[in-house]
Amino acid sequence: MHYPNEKWFPLTENDDVPEGLLDARLRAFYDPENELTGSQLIDLQSGNEARGICGLPFTRQSDNQTVYIPMNIIGNLYVSNGMSAGNTRNEARVQGLSEVFERYVKNRIIAESISLPEIPAEVMARYPAVMESIATLEAEGFPIFAYDGSLGGKYPVICVVLFNPANGTCFASFGAHPDFGVALERTVTELLQGRGLKDLDVFTPPTFDDEEVAEHTNLETHFIDSSGLISWDLFKQDADYPFTDWSFSGTTEEEFATLMAIFAAEDKEVYIADYEHLGVYACRIIVPGMSDIYPAEDLWLANNNMGSHLRETLLSLPGSAWNKEDYLNLIEQLDEEGFDDFTRVRELLGSGDRSGQWLVYTARRRN
Repeated sequence: MHYPNEKWFPLTENDDVPEGLLDARLRAFYDPENELTGSQLIDLQSGNEARGICGLPFTRQSDNQTVYIPMNIIGNLYVSNGMSAGNTRNEARVQGLSEVFERYVKNRIIAESISLPEIPAEVMARYPAVMESIATLEAEGFPIFAYDGSLGGKYPVICVVLFNPANGTCFASFGAHPDFGVALERTVTELLQGRGLKDLDVFTPPTFDDEEVAEHTNLETHFIDSSGLISWDLFKQDADYPFTDWSFSGTTEEEFATLMAIFAAEDKEVYIADYEHLGVYACRIIVPGMSDIYPAEDLWLANNNMGSHLRETLLSLPGSAWNKEDYLNLIEQLDEEGFDDFTRVRELLGSGDRSGQWLVYTARRRN
């Protein structure tokens, strides 16, 4: 269904999470009250209760043991975070770990309204190609500020902020890599990745409302397209951390070991699935408590398989001969089960967006 080495775990009679899935640490993280059921872990794509739960094998880095993690948890809480590819296994892993740090530190800086130190001009001067890119943007009227996001030399993270004087908005880009120069280059490149200069009017002005900035919905917006709110505190003259001229660079093997040591120092377990399908090195990395995009409670409150039992019913609607009462009963069921009115039907069902034009409608679309 997802990868050749997946393993399926049949549902139990009492609907407990089957033995062999997760380890003790993961169970405590995802299900501290021991309330999670097996049915909640059926993945959206298969929706196959008869077959059970699809688990993907990950290697627990502390002892190289294999741990099966449900695809449902991966899809609900991590989406694409921690996925990467490279020319070698270690290169792919370094990129994946760097991405985990990037998004974790980004969320901390935004949510905690941390003030960052600017990167000194003499340090920026070491990277003429980056300076040229910044000069080009500033010539177009967009002031650029580069900050050390390492939080005192702890993490390999850079932050670059672009201001739009035309409307007072700003866009904070974050990048991470063991090599300072590579991290800086990636962060500047990210400023216009997937957008042009004409698209820089979609961001928001900085705000003094730190509570709103810290809202999880705001952090989700930053994950999606970086258009969320930023606190003015980020730009305070007195930074919360001193500038650190950090470097974690070395061979890819050394860089991987260095990054893993940072996780170990924070008592974070790292789970890695390495792939070499078609000769391409790739990996998916999960670090519970750091790489999560959505909270574990979403497994109960916003599980993406919540509408799977409606799949057959909804897919039959375009050609159905239902009467008015049948439709009203379905609407009542959607209300009772708490589905978001703005959820697209195709997202509710886990269907592709080209299966039928009506699937782009939301649960409350009216003609």
